Amino acid sequence: MSKTALIVNPKSSNGKTEKDLPYIRKYLGSLFDYEIFITEKKKHAITLTQECLKNNFQRIIAIGGDGTFNEVVNGFFENQKLINENAILGFIPSGTGSDLIKTLNIPKYYKDAIDIININHYKKIDIGLVYFSENNQKKYRYFINIADVGIGGEVVDKVNKKSKVLGGFISFLISTLQTVVEYENKRVKIIIDDKEEIEQKINNIVIGNGKFFGGGMKILPSANPFDSYFDIVIIGDINKLDFFLNIPKVYFGKHIYDKNLIFKKAKNIKVFSDEKIKIDIDGEQEGFCPAEFTIIPNILNVIIPQKF
Repeated sequence: MSKTALIVNPKSSNGKTEKDLPYIRKYLGSLFDYEIFITEKKKHAITLTQECLKNNFQRIIAIGGDGTFNEVVNGFFENQKLINENAILGFIPSGTGSDLIKTLNIPKYYKDAIDIININHYKKIDIGLVYFSENNQKKYRYFINIADVGIGGEVVDKVNKKSKVLGGFISFLISTLQTVVEYENKRVKIIIDDKEEIEQKINNIVIGNGKFFGGGMKILPSANPFDSYFDIVIIGDINKLDFFLNIPKVYFGKHIYDKNLIFKKAKNIKVFSDEKIKIDIDGEQEGFCPAEFTIIPNILNVIIPQKF
């Protein structure tokens, strides 16, 4: 079995991960050899992952939520190159939203997730790369699930500043409803694959590798993290009442026929605006427009169920 590192965010799921860690270790028992590394601050998982890969760990298992998973994914890269092309990433979910695992069919119960890791069936997954603006500087970040521009950035910013004791579904729903009341749609220019240009007011632009965001909203029902394309939905100049009425549909992926929505598949999307618009990257608020999103196809080995 490959040398394995467990990268653990003890604060994920409102601190529940720290309480569950002894039980996780007990179940792991002697299934495989591993070392545990505990994150101490935001973005620490990036550094820990990079150090582990440079110290010949072949498997990195992230224990936490979507934010932790994102940091670990970013730790697989240095100077925009994979540190080890053969390294493998696995997930033991313990987070507020846990949206990525819904697309990958990874069970939320840690024992079942560990059983999948022990089988070690993996496949190369697509990864997104986003360039964005922060403090008048151009920065970049990788993402594995979903990024969005607009109201989504406001929602996750609000969620992450509050207690998540109520869990992912309720935490995101409450913050979404609160944000809708005060949010004003933004005028943007969108360029898709350097061919198509759209200029209009939008509520949100969602760029996805996975199907779910916001604690279980099935925003991109057709997304496939192995097809070398983003799925994209542009939510137009929708009014507040229509937004409220459509929220239940999004949880079941039934919003796809709405006339205010434009669905696309693309490899690259650029978003420009004269307004300050927040960006959500895998459930974390990071930077502002202008932004550019590019798919990197079939690049990262990820452990998934054999039946996937």
